[in-house]
Amino acid sequence: MSRGKQERAIARVFGEAYSTALGGNTLHYYDPNLFDELWTATTDLVLPLTPGDFSVGSVLPAVMYMIRRGHRRGKGRFHETYGASNGLTNQVTVASVARKLVQWHALFSGFSDEIRLEILGDLLLATALETKNRKGRHDIEVLRVYPSHYFASWIDLPQKVGNLRLVPELIANLLSVQGKEVNPASKELSTSGGVSQSSLLIKVFAKGTVFSNNPSELHGDKFDEQEALAVDELLMVRLGAGCSSAPEKSKDTTIGASIPRNKPLSSRASEIFRSDLVNFLEACGEAVPRRILTGMLEALIGMGLWHTSLTSLRCSVEWEKTGTVPHENDQIPVMVFVDASNGAIADLRNESERSFSDILSLLDDAIAAMACIRVLQENVKYDQTFQLLFGESDGNAERLNKLYRIRKQDVPGAEMAIGIISRYVAALGEKLNKEDLCPPAQQVLLKNTGSDPVRALGEALVELRGGGDLRSRFLKLLDSAGMSLEPHGLVRKRSVKRKMSDGSRRQTEARSIALSDELLEALVHTHLFEREFPVSYQEFLTLLRDRYGLCVDQAPPGHGIPQELLVRNRNILERRLRDLGLLRGVNDSESMKLLRSRYKYATTGKQRV
Repeated sequence: MSRGKQERAIARVFGEAYSTALGGNTLHYYDPNLFDELWTATTDLVLPLTPGDFSVGSVLPAVMYMIRRGHRRGKGRFHETYGASNGLTNQVTVASVARKLVQWHALFSGFSDEIRLEILGDLLLATALETKNRKGRHDIEVLRVYPSHYFASWIDLPQKVGNLRLVPELIANLLSVQGKEVNPASKELSTSGGVSQSSLLIKVFAKGTVFSNNPSELHGDKFDEQEALAVDELLMVRLGAGCSSAPEKSKDTTIGASIPRNKPLSSRASEIFRSDLVNFLEACGEAVPRRILTGMLEALIGMGLWHTSLTSLRCSVEWEKTGTVPHENDQIPVMVFVDASNGAIADLRNESERSFSDILSLLDDAIAAMACIRVLQENVKYDQTFQLLFGESDGNAERLNKLYRIRKQDVPGAEMAIGIISRYVAALGEKLNKEDLCPPAQQVLLKNTGSDPVRALGEALVELRGGGDLRSRFLKLLDSAGMSLEPHGLVRKRSVKRKMSDGSRRQTEARSIALSDELLEALVHTHLFEREFPVSYQEFLTLLRDRYGLCVDQAPPGHGIPQELLVRNRNILERRLRDLGLLRGVNDSESMKLLRSRYKYATTGKQRV
């Protein structure tokens, strides 16, 4: 049976089993979308992202659009404006963009012959556009634009904002401090005074932009032609403004246009992510050249997504084990050993790859925990008995803790709700057996004794969906957040042959954690700005471990690493910081090895020590 046919058969069986379990009980409302909600890979109560591939580099333009407009981005005019228009496809290439710019704008009139068009194309490739598979040819489809200016938000790449896996929505929510939804930035952008956290991102990238007072006016924002810009910023202004207007509001009926105020389960990691972004933008937004700034900002966003995702997943596992989401102060990051040599020293790389195995185990546990959460969520959603139990002001942790009380039948009416789930488990097991679908799921369901039907149904969901497929999706999320294909990413990935238990060797992927130069610069400047007093090298190492779970001179819990390797790793990172101009020391005293900034912060006009 094909995968599509099998999924449709399982969906039918799900509906029949649930109808049997309800048995005419009027306290429950049968949700026709129940199967789709249970069949998904995650839950908004833990992680409001869709696990899978996305590009961190494409996130910033979408975030700026959402903050400026207050809703999700829909269809724009980029392909219509810059497409090749060859009668068969409207594909945008570097060559088609260069030709259109020369035709339309006097600024590019000197690039009209073939040689100069090639030069303009190379300039676009270097500063504004990225092609499929990063190929340096002018006839390859353009997939993303570099966010060197606010007008990048006028370009609808990727064409479907959903391909960014809800990452822009998460960041817009973290930066927003208003109401239940992200509200559009308007009046504060047209003033020279202070701006909110959300508008700060736009202000940093909007040099020379004159904002309309009405964010819903898609063509209202203009560029002041008297403003001096760098070449990469000016190219982005011309590309974006050439589209005539910002993209329309999203018309995707599956997710809607509004941006719900969903945040990850780990409040501690979310706050760290938010404060890092705000401090970095305030410190470096107007002090660092744009092309350097975007690389540093992307590295910081990638690490923030990585850290927030893993810590939230760990919180869900703790909830499954204890029935309570850890308090904010107890939300410990996932520890992993960092290869400070970035793969140059095999022993350090191998230790980092070995420590990554803990993350794989965490993913498997979190997948099962989130399946249990979805089972509880969907089976009490329409139950009138629990309408007063959940308040609108409840955060994710409060809702999960109350769901666990229902699971343990500690609230009135819980016994009936869990009884329905128990009957659902029995009916589903029988029907899967009858249809001869997924024997592993049948075994989980049919051996359930009724002691914890929520766990039984959760495990069955994982078996039906395919645990390997679910783990693969979350690994893609971590690879994308860690920018494993980018030189300034956190994750390094390589193909290796591993010896299996049966003696055979199989090709697999090994992952290690590295600190790129861009990430080191972003972290150093962020924390110097935040603390406003000298930070020693030892304090920086402690901060990396306690704040983000990145272990440099200590082994992660449960891993034994030779002391000489830890000392070597520490010395390598110290030397790299010195080479980058981020560390100074007047003697051999550890307390006198102090971090230093490379740029004069725009907020003070002084270079901090």
